[in-house]
Amino acid sequence: MTSPLIRAQQAAEADAALAAIFQAQYAGMVRLAVLLGADDAEDIVAEAFYQLYRRWRKLRDGDAAVPYLRSVVCNLTRMRLRHLQVVRKHATPRRPSRPAVRPRRRRCFTTTSGRWWPR
Repeated sequence: MTSPLIRAQQAAEADAALAAIFQAQYAGMVRLAVLLGADDAEDIVAEAFYQLYRRWRKLRDGDAAVPYLRSVVCNLTRMRLRHLQVVRKHATPRRPSRPAVRPRRRRCFTTTSGRWWPR
């Protein structure tokens, strides 16, 4: 069992390491997300850094953080693109405000001349 002082020191070291990784890797991760086709690359990278923060203690060492971050960005981008495909597939088409075809004019038949005349 670790003491609260040791846990606080480890948390401070983890925060400092994450801040350094963020400073060094943020722009590259945004670029990666854009190249993979993300429409909201900054949101994806922010989510990836959050997941890295959550799983920091489970990483085998600090050197595994950047590859883990890269794989999270790739997976989140893929999931976002799949979601957008499903949304587009199931989106209802918009109806035009005016009908594309004019309604036919009604005609009436007159008995005196036997011809059809517009009403």
